[in-house]
Amino acid sequence: VKRRCAQQTLYAILGTLARVLAPIVPVTAEEVWGEMRRAGWVSEPSVHLASWPEAPAIELDEMSRQRWAAFRSVREAVMKALEEQRVRGVIGSPLEAHVTLSVSDPELRRWCDARRETLAEAFVVSGVMVRGDGAGDGALGVTVERAPGAKCARCWKFLAGVGSHPEHPQLCERCVRAVQAQSK
Repeated sequence: VKRRCAQQTLYAILGTLARVLAPIVPVTAEEVWGEMRRAGWVSEPSVHLASWPEAPAIELDEMSRQRWAAFRSVREAVMKALEEQRVRGVIGSPLEAHVTLSVSDPELRRWCDARRETLAEAFVVSGVMVRGDGAGDGALGVTVERAPGAKCARCWKFLAGVGSHPEHPQLCERCVRAVQAQSK
């Protein structure tokens, strides 16, 4: 399901980019469109005959708006802390980091804790831990440390489990499962 969602998203991005770049790089956009047409993704004979892309009409309910606002504020705090640690030389890239969120708001803490892996992907870090010892007034604390373990040769995350599989000594456990699933 994740792979298909990613493919659908990439297809939508490619179609939009081909259309909006057509006035700037018409030949290249037409070549891309031709490949998309051969694959059966589009029906218009030319990118120059395709309609201009429209932003999807998405209506968010109040709860979804609040969740996105919370995510944006958490991400902003994490990005600031990552940059501070990068400037200090603690980390070189965000993937070298492990982030600890100290969240006093119980609802936000549960939300973050349930989405640790997704947050790590969104922050482009090797890991996220959530604790409940924030300042007490709804404040969010962010601690950035160098991630433990070695760098996975496939996903580039720094994880303690890298090297634990004898057949794939340079991969983390997640990447070993992915590689084994592909070879079946």
